[in-house]
Amino acid sequence: EQRVSTYCNYENKNQEMKELVNSYNQSEWTKNLYNTWLWMLEPVLKEKPEGYPNWMRSLIWKNKDLITALASWAELRHDTILYVKQSYTRAVAIGKSAAPMEAKYYGYVEPNPELFARAEFITEFLIKGLKEQDCMTEDVKNSLEQSRDMMARLREISEKELEGKALSDDDYNYIENIDSTFNKIIEDLASALTVKEGGCSGPDCEVKTSLEGKDDAFKTTIIADVHTETNTKKALEVGTGKIDWIIVAHKSKDGRIGLAVGPIFSYYEFPWPMKDRLTDEKWREMLNSEQPERSEWLKLLP
Repeated sequence: EQRVSTYCNYENKNQEMKELVNSYNQSEWTKNLYNTWLWMLEPVLKEKPEGYPNWMRSLIWKNKDLITALASWAELRHDTILYVKQSYTRAVAIGKSAAPMEAKYYGYVEPNPELFARAEFITEFLIKGLKEQDCMTEDVKNSLEQSRDMMARLREISEKELEGKALSDDDYNYIENIDSTFNKIIEDLASALTVKEGGCSGPDCEVKTSLEGKDDAFKTTIIADVHTETNTKKALEVGTGKIDWIIVAHKSKDGRIGLAVGPIFSYYEFPWPMKDRLTDEKWREMLNSEQPERSEWLKLLP
């Protein structure tokens, strides 16, 4: 396995990059969509202060957050930049009582309001940019505004959770139906971006109506080569694999303990022969046949 020490001049270059990133101010971070996406991920990596759930302040959760940020960066390098995917968990509330109790299922948002606020900002940033470049259509505008509003709603819900406020029935219904909400946004956006071929209206006319890209928006299995080492004839591949699952114990306001179960990203990075650069299709075949080894440092997450 390729180790850090084998990379030429790694320590110096790593330090240079740290200094460069630390020198960025707000205008530098938000000068383009790529930088703004990375800026959006900063709250994921921030130390969570008191007031956040204990599991969000644990070492295991820090490792999970690092993998989430890296997976999102891999998606960005893969140029999937029209879709803002935020994690949420659906929790199983388990009551402790001597009497039989019907199981109840509640939605629960991972409370990171700053992340959702920045996701809201980046969506508005995209809306403004497309308008300024005269590239906006009404359909695209509606889809992006729905995405922005979804981030705003999740921010409000996560703020309530951190403040210990009870969520309303409307909040729970919104979380429960967030998959259909997100699916509609993607379908509407894919429909708006699909080029319809033909243009005639007769019975023999074929009009392309398939929603190109819709299915890809829900696939986490992507790969991208981000660096080429000509000396070793290797490319550095980064990608996301199949979804992992995480379970956390969460104490609700009434003192009951529930188990929150939700999906999390997986992340891979490895050198690969530059003459055989991986495509998404090849990568998915690898994942389905032989599960690739994850880097040693990624194995810190049980």
